[in-house]
Order: sequence, then C-alpha cells, then structure tokens
Amino acid sequence: MWPLFYNIDPKIIDDRYEKIPAPWEEHNITFDLSLTSLKEEDTSEMVFRQEFAQLREKYDAYNEAFTDGSKSEKVEAAFFYPKDPDKPEQTRLNDDSTVFNAEHEGIPGNEKVDELAKLALNQENHDDKQVIWSDLKLKVNTHLEQVWQTDWDTEVDN
Repeated sequence: MWPLFYNIDPKIIDDRYEKIPAPWEEHNITFDLSLTSLKEEDTSEMVFRQEFAQLREKYDAYNEAFTDGSKSEKVEAAFFYPKDPDKPEQTRLNDDSTVFNAEHEGIPGNEKVDELAKLALNQENHDDKQVIWSDLKLKVNTHLEQVWQTDWDTEVDN
C-alpha cells in the first residue's frame, strides 16, 4: 500500500504558518472564564449584566477588551474591540481559521464586537498571516483523509 501522503500537493503546506504561535502560547495571558458557567438558556440578561459588572469591579485596574468571531460558509472573521471605542479593529481571517463563540447578550462591548464581526464578513481580502498551526493542521488532516478515502475507494477487493 502507498504511504498516505504520497500525492499531497506540497503547496498546501506553507511553513511560515507553523512559526506563528497562538496568542495564548506566545504571551502569558490569563482568562477569567467565570461567565461561561452561566448557561445562556437558563440565565436572564439581567444576571449576565450583574455578573459582568462584578467582573469589571474585580478587574478595574485592567484594560477591558472584547473579542468575537463570525462565520458564513467558508468566510471567517475575528475582532478585537480595544479600550478606545472610537478605534475598533476588525480583520477577515483566512478561510481555514476556526472560530469559537460563547455568546453573552446584554453586554454593550460584546454586542459591538458582534456587529463588527458580521460587518467584516463582507471584506474581500483576508489577513493570511493570521492562520495558526493548529488551524492549518486541521486542513492538512482533512486533505490527508480525502486522499486516503480516494485511494481506498479505488482499491480492488477492499
């Protein structure tokens, strides 16, 4: 049997992506994920706002930032809403990037970045430097599986 990778086009693998670490790997970032313990379907908007207000009080010496992502078919976008609300940042990511969303409504900053994320879906160009290795690895693994399946389907007596 041929090696699984014998007919992979090397052009799909760009080694510069492997050198881009995820932000949480490159920097010592700590996240407070306490809001994720609240189930959206069981928690009112008022409770989310109260819990968020407590977090703001707890971390009042820190800069506040919001992130969000949107996906429409293959187009993905992620956004950072900095402390200065007059200068939000948005970019369209490479189509092979992944987006995870934990939605919390009723928090003005989150609602603003959600709006910005949806707007960026219309951008034609994406920032191809934003693909991290774990996202690229998913594409390579999917391609390998397709190659293997094609080989398997063409084998006689399998």
